[in-house]
Amino acid sequence: MIITELNTITQSQLLDWGIQKIIFDSNESCTGALFCALVGIHTDGHRFIEQAKQKGVRHFLVSNASFIEDNDDLIYMLCDNTRLAMADLASIYYGAPSRNMKIVGVTGTDGKSTTSQLIMQLIEAMGERCGLISTVNIKTGSTIEANNLRQSTPEAPQIEEALAHMLDAGIQYAVLEATSHGLSQATGRLAQIHFAAGVFTNVTIEHLEFHQTVERYRDDKANLFRKVAQVDGFAVINGLSEHVNLYVEASAPAKTYLYGSANSDLWAEEIASSEDGFHFLLKSPSESKQVHLPMVGRFNIENALAAVLCVAKLFNVSAMTVAEHLSVLKAPAGRMVLVQHAPFKVIIDYAHTPGAFERLLPHMKETTKGKVVVLFGSGGERNLEKRPIQGRLADLHSDVIILTNEDPRLEDEFVILQDIASGVEQKQMNKSLFLIPDRKKAIEHAVSLCSHGDTLLLLGKGHEGSIIGPQGKMPWSEEQVAIDILRDKGFLS
Repeated sequence: MIITELNTITQSQLLDWGIQKIIFDSNESCTGALFCALVGIHTDGHRFIEQAKQKGVRHFLVSNASFIEDNDDLIYMLCDNTRLAMADLASIYYGAPSRNMKIVGVTGTDGKSTTSQLIMQLIEAMGERCGLISTVNIKTGSTIEANNLRQSTPEAPQIEEALAHMLDAGIQYAVLEATSHGLSQATGRLAQIHFAAGVFTNVTIEHLEFHQTVERYRDDKANLFRKVAQVDGFAVINGLSEHVNLYVEASAPAKTYLYGSANSDLWAEEIASSEDGFHFLLKSPSESKQVHLPMVGRFNIENALAAVLCVAKLFNVSAMTVAEHLSVLKAPAGRMVLVQHAPFKVIIDYAHTPGAFERLLPHMKETTKGKVVVLFGSGGERNLEKRPIQGRLADLHSDVIILTNEDPRLEDEFVILQDIASGVEQKQMNKSLFLIPDRKKAIEHAVSLCSHGDTLLLLGKGHEGSIIGPQGKMPWSEEQVAIDILRDKGFLS
């Protein structure tokens, strides 16, 4: 059977066909699966239809009619774009759960994961259960788990299924990390999600291998606020961003609230750092409150402001009421993790973009008595333009640079490191600039260079559990490797 009018398909029809899940990876093929043949950059899912059939699949979503076989035992749904149609079918199959929940989307180049988790924590501090889908974690019930998908915004069926599980568990609120990939019309991952609120952190340069231009990258992020406007939601936008107007305009006519800048809807003054975070005066046009944020990294103040303002508007209460819970907030795994405090600091962070470097490195330089030693790399087959910019920023705001593997994938690891090093002008090779592809050996060397009062920053991997190279994924834990090395050298017991 061939179906071309997909808009007539209903949830009951999909269930009557015996469909038990929607898949796009032929390795998950089984009886009861609906296989969606996605056309990607490296491969075409239509090539795996026969493999799916052999494993019992009888229902297929295709965009290439030449793969349709005349067989009464099979059902083919023919469409123009399998990604967008997959999003439609997933929403239908799982009962469009986002329409029955209050979903907060968080977008930006940096700060998405932390802001998402802070919003979730504050919602729960206000007495409501909250789900989460982010780069670091996924929470669909009572426990929070690691996100092992290596996708901040998963594919549409995974998102719809997760939201459906949340609803079944009685969860009415959820926070989704809304990446530029997920918001792009080319992927359709968030095409059917209804957002009650959208939060914008910042935007710099990233993912140009996908978006092609900076303008398209910025505009794809604005799709979140266009979606918010469609359902009469509200937007929370960083007033310090030079691109604030793009996202304010995209939100119209939805209610828009700004944070960060003086005299916006929420900002911070009298900021004082301490060993365990920051104390500052939280201000709105009508109120103020002294607060403590137990998180290192000055940029986390902006993330906290966004989270407080969002939750305040979500619950229609004063920001100062929400801010009472700031002192119990925790950063997600791999974000500004203080592995060792003395005799020198060792900090792990996921920072891997120029924007993140601009926010993190000057602060570390300002607060470090000794040297700032920074170790990082750049992803292979991704965004070549950012590499020399990363090098230049590290050159400006650190004393020693160690370049190493992040996820080289199939690209020559030395080419990646040399691309980064092309932006470094003030460091001397093998004295203050080192190229060591093996990440464990690079960390060992970095530790050997540190002395009392220094800060060692291990950047780019954060929470991630693998390094992707020519042989595929190699298991990796940045924190455990750092701890083991520090113990071997006698710094940790």
